Amino acid sequence: MRRLTFLFIFISCSFFAKANDVHVPPPTAPEIHVDPDTLFTLDCYKTSVEVYGYSPDTNVVFQWMLPDSSLVDSNFLVIYGGGTYVLIGTDTSTNEYAIQKVKVFENYSLPNFYVNQPNYPALCGDTITVDVDGAASYHWLTPYGQISSQDLIIYESGNYILFVTDWSSGCKSSYLVEVTQDCHFGKVTGTFFYDYNQNQIRSPDEPLLTGPIAQKVDVSPSNETLYAPFGKYYKYMAMGVMYDYNWQVDPNWQLTTNNAMVSVPGSPNTLTEIEYGLYPTAQHHAMKIIMPYEKPRCNTEVSFTNWIKNIGTYPEHGKIVVTYDTLCTFVSSDGSHNLAQHEITWDYAEILPLYDRYEGLMTFLMPDETYIGTELHFLAKVYINQNGAEVLKDTYSFSPAVHCAFDPNDKQVMPAGVGEQHLTLFGEDLHYRIRFENEGNADAVRVVVTDELDNNLNTNTLEVVNASHSVQPSLRDGMIQFEFDSIFLAPGASGFVEYVISPKLGLPELTKIENTAKIYFDNNSPIVTNTTWNTLTSAIPYADLAEACVPFTVHYRADALTDVNWSFPGGTPTVSQEKEVEVTYQTKGEYETKLNFNGVSLAVPVTAYDVPEADYNFSINEQHLAEMENQSLEAETYFWDFGDGSTSTEENPIHEFLANGDSYDIVLVAGNHCGFDTISRNLIIVGVDDLDDSFGFGLYPNPNSGLFHIQADAHQTVDMELQIWDILGRQVHHQTWTPRSRLKTPIDVTYLAKGLYHYSFTAGEKQRHGSFSVE
Repeated sequence: MRRLTFLFIFISCSFFAKANDVHVPPPTAPEIHVDPDTLFTLDCYKTSVEVYGYSPDTNVVFQWMLPDSSLVDSNFLVIYGGGTYVLIGTDTSTNEYAIQKVKVFENYSLPNFYVNQPNYPALCGDTITVDVDGAASYHWLTPYGQISSQDLIIYESGNYILFVTDWSSGCKSSYLVEVTQDCHFGKVTGTFFYDYNQNQIRSPDEPLLTGPIAQKVDVSPSNETLYAPFGKYYKYMAMGVMYDYNWQVDPNWQLTTNNAMVSVPGSPNTLTEIEYGLYPTAQHHAMKIIMPYEKPRCNTEVSFTNWIKNIGTYPEHGKIVVTYDTLCTFVSSDGSHNLAQHEITWDYAEILPLYDRYEGLMTFLMPDETYIGTELHFLAKVYINQNGAEVLKDTYSFSPAVHCAFDPNDKQVMPAGVGEQHLTLFGEDLHYRIRFENEGNADAVRVVVTDELDNNLNTNTLEVVNASHSVQPSLRDGMIQFEFDSIFLAPGASGFVEYVISPKLGLPELTKIENTAKIYFDNNSPIVTNTTWNTLTSAIPYADLAEACVPFTVHYRADALTDVNWSFPGGTPTVSQEKEVEVTYQTKGEYETKLNFNGVSLAVPVTAYDVPEADYNFSINEQHLAEMENQSLEAETYFWDFGDGSTSTEENPIHEFLANGDSYDIVLVAGNHCGFDTISRNLIIVGVDDLDDSFGFGLYPNPNSGLFHIQADAHQTVDMELQIWDILGRQVHHQTWTPRSRLKTPIDVTYLAKGLYHYSFTAGEKQRHGSFSVE
């Protein structure tokens, strides 16, 4: 036994002072503080900071030293620029002072732009051109609306303000163009109506051509297309310029009025109204149905309605059928509800050609937050009653995803597409909806939405189908603009616009179509919406399971416009050319199913889980403290039973065994969502146990290399036995002797790995336990 002796030495120190000594403390600097901080950064959003100094000492006066070394006698300071500002606090009773430094950094990144203005002040008819360097956006606030065009034409007198915003920093710059000249440009309005009686004059009962059959006019020389989604359009004209308004020929309609091309001069103080009378080129039955929707929010009741329009030439009546997603809980409807089929049916009364109306209201409770991102599937059908038979004329399907909290200024597309790639079949129209909400504290007088269409979209198929307020759309160089003039959108109020467009024909597989909109509220910088995208394909793979515990079966389906080939690694069967197939998985693993078609391949991942594999190891010291090392595979939960009445749910517990010579069965139960696996190992606790040491047992050296000696005395002939176990309780060595008197013999266990081992030596009825280390 080693004895440690600690020597403590106490040193006594004495301090002496004369009785007449007087201690005078030195002067101390006053305590001063700066509020709210000593480090600031000025940027485009924070152009100044206010700081002030204070002290708990009443005799302190303050000065600020500015970066130019000038002094300001005040504890309060407004800082407008970068640099180091020093607060000096002086105690007037002692003239001692203290300082505090405030550091201010500048982080401005103003946009660079150039304005080409031919006249100062600007004149009526001038064209103002903007060039912007770097990543910046710009728009003009004009007397006649908000414009984001590079070329601005002066149409009216007043102020024109250019706002340029740097995207990286958010810093804004502005430029003012003043027009004092009295400008009064001409204006053109166009109206399209269904000329029932073909008399070239609109009667009160003759409707406008709106929605899916809205008409379009090409304008030159301004090279723009004007849309009339609500049957009307308008345009300002520059003075002295002759404008040609050319009606875009529609194969389903013919003009009854003689104005396919109208030339209008840009004359001041004029208003030219053009009325286009149209009549069908052939008689036909046709209906259109759309379900305007709100984004489904989790745990929220959301109402839907059907919008139908008679785009044929006959009065129609019939029925509407809507099938809703099984995750939606039906709340109410003004139609006939079939709970088993998840269907709602309405009968609609006669609707005249080119008239539209909302028909059928339904309310559902959306799924809870556990379904966030899950697509909900709705299908609407409109039938007409034709000679007593119900004839399907149009269908509309959409699959919005469940959302929980969202930006009210956003863009959505239906169909949203399947999976992470948003896969969408060729031939499907894309239905876009742009929503906006005034989140300010004042009315928005004017709202403008711009949307640069993807080059893979066919602009000739664009149809503006719905809007919350009166809107004027226009298309120029692939940019569609929706102008809500004089909308006076109150704080918290919202609006939207919807349009349908088709992708171009002949696009390659996996063509990606992206779309992002910008929303302008008055003269503010644009709000950029999220980007929607669809990946066009001839086939879309589906699987009813993405993961499960083996054995399980996955039902695969391909919505395909072409032949397909499946490959199923890890599954049975391994290949198939069917569009629907069931595949069984027996072995755990991560597999990637492939759908191959037209030279491309789409992957569908599937994960097969199995019950865990329980396993463990442990180490134990001479104090019987065992550290468990969990080696289980794919386990999520653990339960330990140490065989002495103690348990644990830790992954790697530490447990103390108390008694020498006892045997314990240590059981580990490892579990996951597929099931459980159990493993049990035996532990024998050994230690120094002098039950009877009269036979002089010894083991040396300890530790050793695997070679050691044992000795024991025997006063008569007895059987002697040596047993050795590893720490897992497995016997690794066994040897016996029958000496006549004294036993002294070498033991060779060099085949054992390095570690701690336990032994038991028995001589007749006498026994000795212990342990040794192999190093």
